Amino acid sequence: MKTIFILLFAVSASAQTLSDYTQFIERWEGRRHALYTDSRGNVTIGVGFHMIGDTDKIVRKMFVINGKEKLTDKQIDRILSEKVTICIGDVRTVIPNFDTIPYKYKLICADLRYQLGPTGFRKFKRAIAAIKKNDFDKFRLELRQSLWYIQSGNRGKHHVSSQNRRKTN
Repeated sequence: MKTIFILLFAVSASAQTLSDYTQFIERWEGRRHALYTDSRGNVTIGVGFHMIGDTDKIVRKMFVINGKEKLTDKQIDRILSEKVTICIGDVRTVIPNFDTIPYKYKLICADLRYQLGPTGFRKFKRAIAAIKKNDFDKFRLELRQSLWYIQSGNRGKHHVSSQNRRKTN
């Protein structure tokens, strides 16, 4: 719990709020209160919370507490906040200059990490190297040339096209 508090403080101390990140991610993940099977066959609930693996013990714990097969909005919000906080902390370890990059790139990096998980995110070696150098054109190019771009549909198109606009917000 101490780690989560420190990470929450780090997020809220920046120019953006945790809410900015959670809203951006939820825009692409969606929100479901009941269990469903995602496009890859994973049993999922909430905002893309898989019901397998060690990373989602908190989700399973909520089911035990709730005793139902549905989560409330309050439970989803709590889980989402914790998961996004962890994602942002992880992105900061991979991209040390994360706090100095433009806002839209912060959102995109956090969303990539959330969607792909820690291992999948780290596979974007050239894109990560580009963002570390503040080479945003190269970052965009690397995303556009990835399999993720094709598989993510509108999400990928949005993330790459939104980077073409030179505004930082």
